[in-house]
Amino acid sequence: MCTATWWRPDLNSTAYRLLFNRDESKQRGPATPPVEQSTGAGTRFIAPIDSDRGGTWLLVNEFGLTLAILNHYAAAVRENSTAERRSRGEIPLILADCAHPQEVAKKFTSLESAEFRPFFLLVISPADGPQVHEWDGAELQSRQTISPPFTTSSYESARVIRSRIDQFQRIAGPAADADALEEYHLSMNANDGAIGVRMRRPDAQTVSFSRVIVNDEFVQFDYRPETPDSTKILDEVTVKLRRK
Repeated sequence: MCTATWWRPDLNSTAYRLLFNRDESKQRGPATPPVEQSTGAGTRFIAPIDSDRGGTWLLVNEFGLTLAILNHYAAAVRENSTAERRSRGEIPLILADCAHPQEVAKKFTSLESAEFRPFFLLVISPADGPQVHEWDGAELQSRQTISPPFTTSSYESARVIRSRIDQFQRIAGPAADADALEEYHLSMNANDGAIGVRMRRPDAQTVSFSRVIVNDEFVQFDYRPETPDSTKILDEVTVKLRRK
């Protein structure tokens, strides 16, 4: 249950921002805020860590490549399996050494996908527009052209997604700037909390808002967690590293 949007100053710019709301069950523990880490090969990256399974849902590395994982709920329902699987949060960590989307695509096809429940992998880099790789439990597929927002929901999926797309058009629209996207990500629905972008349900809620900023000099990860059963946004954590 997550929502991602992205923005560039202009079509020719290599700078971009990616904004991400993580929606989670209230049964999950609080995540560890983002920190700078390194892969075994020495690639530096920034990512928060899921306290329950040890993976991450969002990662940006020193090449300016951002990877985000969203659950593929419709496919998971069709799959209808209760077998234990590896955490989908391992996938960004497996791909953290990649310098560009083409490398991600090559490694993605070699993943032992059947070890994971269905998912979407969103990829964006300084030189390339966003791409989505999909594992639906049966085959791998890729899309080269997508538009914001990219959102998923375990609850009344079609209605919630449609509502969030409509809300994006009202708040941000096709000419959205960075400020409009932030307004969108922080928006709630007073009448039906489940369809809000900043979501509230009895069993789940938006637990964090992330802002990834990439330019020619540095990458930056801004992270705002929220308290359970509250509308309070906690202090923002910022981690920054120089581009390679």
